[in-house]
Parts: sequence; structure tokens; C-alpha cells
Amino acid sequence: MAHEILNPLNIIGAIIQLLQMEEEMPERFKPRFAEVMEQIRRATNITNSLRIFSCRHQPEISEVDIHALLDNTLALVRHDLELDNIRVVRKFAPDLPTVAADSDQLAQVFLNLISNARDAMRQSEPRRLTLATSLVEQGVGLAVRDTGCGIPASELSKIFDFFFTTKDPGRGTGMGLAIVHSIVESQGGFIEVSSRLGAGTEFFYCSTQ
Repeated sequence: MAHEILNPLNIIGAIIQLLQMEEEMPERFKPRFAEVMEQIRRATNITNSLRIFSCRHQPEISEVDIHALLDNTLALVRHDLELDNIRVVRKFAPDLPTVAADSDQLAQVFLNLISNARDAMRQSEPRRLTLATSLVEQGVGLAVRDTGCGIPASELSKIFDFFFTTKDPGRGTGMGLAIVHSIVESQGGFIEVSSRLGAGTEFFYCSTQ
């Protein structure tokens, strides 16, 4: 199903790119073509996210070292974080037990939360990403905190809804946090969010297995 949507989008995008290269293209059309390309990119991202969500396999549960998985995830985005001058603070609890989880899906959760925090700090100073693990009554917890713009209280209840986003138009698909919530629940955990405008946001993930 996804390729039936993506193929026409790719064809439309290729035609637009050819038109953009035309020397006789009127200048007034160029911003409009750029907007078309941006919307094609957004539609492609949404379709890919839906494909990943719909094709997600049943969790393959194993014992996962949260700290090792976080470090591996940070390695994937370290360059991007450095480019954005984001300081990473690791507050890892000692002797934390492993959790029963699907490591690939949990890595996607961590990557989405870190990427979301990065986007939230684009216009903020200082830029600090804190990853704090803990052993709580329910299980092993992870807090992902940013010093970004924060989320209005009226929008917090919708933050895990599909297609809801607080990002600027064209920047978010409204899929990332919905997928995070779905993965966490499918593995028996839970995730909560707290935020203050102008102060930042914290997502708290807890594995209860």
C-alpha cells in the first residue's frame, strides 16, 4: 500500500525538479515549486512512518541493558547534537538491572525522544539534554529532559495523539511520539510527559517488566 502512495509522490517530485531546472522558468513560480517539494517531502515522511508502524513486528523480548542502548543511540546522533551545541548530561544510576524489552523497538523510542528534545531546543539557550535513569517502584525509569521551549498545558493531553505536533509547519509529521507511546505500551511499560513553557520538557519512560 505504501509504495502505491510513494511512487506517485516520487514521480511528481522528479517532474517538479526538472521544471525547477528550466532556464526559462519565471522567477515567481520558484517559491511555489519549493513549497510543493516541501509538501511532497512531508507526505513521504508521513507515509514512511505509517509503513513502519503498520509493519512493526511482535516484540522480540530479551534482557536489555538500558545504559548500553542509550549510549549506542547517542552515538547515532552525536554529530547532530554537537552541530546544534547541545550539551548531553548522563545521569546513569549505578547497578541498574536489565529490562525485558525488544531492543530494536526500544532504541527507536530513545531515538525519537532524543530527536524530539533536539528540535525543541532549536531556539533556546542554554541547550542541555539530560538522560537520567533510576530504579523506581514500578521498574526501571528513564527521564529525557530538555531546556527547550516547553509545551502549553492545554496541549499535553494530546501529545501522544497521531498527527498532533507542536512543531512548526513542515517540521513534524505528528507520528513520532504516537509511535513511541504505542511501542512502550506494547512492551508493558508506560510513558508520561511534563512541561513548562520557556523552561523545557521531560518525558519519563518506565519499563515495568
